[in-house]
Amino acid sequence: MPDFRFFVEGIEPVPRALTPTLRMRLRVVNGTPEAVEAIWLRCEVQIEPALRGYGAAEASGLQGLFGSPERWSDTLRPFLWQQVTAMVPRFTGTTVGEVLLACSQDAALAGTQYCESLTGGHVPIRLLFSGVALLRGAEGVQAAPIPWEIEARYRMPVAAWRGALAAVWPERRWLGLAPELFARLMTYRAAGGHPSWDRTIEALLAPEAARIEVA
Repeated sequence: MPDFRFFVEGIEPVPRALTPTLRMRLRVVNGTPEAVEAIWLRCEVQIEPALRGYGAAEASGLQGLFGSPERWSDTLRPFLWQQVTAMVPRFTGTTVGEVLLACSQDAALAGTQYCESLTGGHVPIRLLFSGVALLRGAEGVQAAPIPWEIEARYRMPVAAWRGALAAVWPERRWLGLAPELFARLMTYRAAGGHPSWDRTIEALLAPEAARIEVA
């Protein structure tokens, strides 16, 4: 039976991708001598927010996810970022494969809210692996499952996540709205004669900004 171990050797933005994407270089080690014909790999990527500290600005941005910092001893729990699959080609002993991670700008997703709130440092991620390996031995090719208890951890640079977004949308952030709310926003923009969506949002936020300054 194979003896697999996995190690993340780096994560970097994919240049010229159609959508924001990170390339994770994954070192795969088999501690037994048989040739591995291929691995169909499934990877669950979790974010472990309790494994780093946060500045005041970051803590403010994270309250929508975890509540006030006084509650963080109870609320900073690991959460799912994404699930991905990858194919690892033939190797013996060890190889480096690639796993692609999507970076969504959907502000309704917990992973996006978390990463957007960070001003620097790293995103602590945990990877849980499963899948099937095809092994070539004396009796031919046989399939062996990859057990769920195999995992790896990595400190993904926040700069890598931001770089993936900047490679596709260098100066934009997107907000998904319900159709009826978007229609109301269009009416507001037209009535106010705002030349752009940026000016429209600025006009909406101005009263709130003034209230905060007075307080």
